[in-house]
Amino acid sequence: MPIRGFLSGQAFEPEVVRQMSLALETVCGKFGMKLTDDPATRVVAQKIIELVQRGVRDAPTLTEMTLKELKHYLPYGEDRAARDVPGLSPTPKAT
Repeated sequence: MPIRGFLSGQAFEPEVVRQMSLALETVCGKFGMKLTDDPATRVVAQKIIELVQRGVRDAPTLTEMTLKELKHYLPYGEDRAARDVPGLSPTPKAT
């Protein structure tokens, strides 16, 4: 599963790992990122892990919260993510 490489030895139940992996795949897809070990993907994975440690366990909520919390740190994908997630609005472009 895609998230396993980012867990750094942390143990989670198999269903939680599955939900985390689904969230990682979804968020990376919305930002147009590949599931590779690069800095941007690590940031997304770490945010998902942090949310799970705070008690969030389902992929849809993990996805939504990750997109909301990272929209300012991954600006190249912000407008794309905003089209797909309720509560996010695209950043207005300067004219």
